[in-house]
Amino acid sequence: MPTSPETCFSTQELKRLRARFDHLRGEKAEVDREIFCGQPELVSCPIIDMYVTELLDMHQVQGLNFNLFATTLSTLSPKAPREDKCKMALIAMGARPGDSTLQVERFAQFLRHMNPFLSRGESFERANEMLGEELGGMVPLETIALNIYALDYGSVLTVNF
Repeated sequence: MPTSPETCFSTQELKRLRARFDHLRGEKAEVDREIFCGQPELVSCPIIDMYVTELLDMHQVQGLNFNLFATTLSTLSPKAPREDKCKMALIAMGARPGDSTLQVERFAQFLRHMNPFLSRGESFERANEMLGEELGGMVPLETIALNIYALDYGSVLTVNF
């Protein structure tokens, strides 16, 4: 992995992030998911735990190295484009590189995380309505991405770290 991740952060901001990363990891090589997701700035992001869990699974690692730490925070930055936030949402739903479809249930779960006032049934109903597909069905990622983009969850997926 490269030592300098591609992010929207300046060199100075990356230095501050490196110091915070080193503090959070302590004697370990990586920052644990629980420690990362428990940071006060991240607690308000409704899908952070889903995203980090899927990200670690996708990379087959136990914790966040500096690259994953910095790129995750970059995606959550106010400077990040909406497309990056949309990709984050798709990963949180379990999409992997090369996937072309996703189960409707995963989108319904995402909606429930984004709006905790939706009941399980309401989130499934809303997902079916938005995607035009029944539970158990598979939906093209492009369709899900367009719906996420239209919902404009960008402000909810933005934190200052």
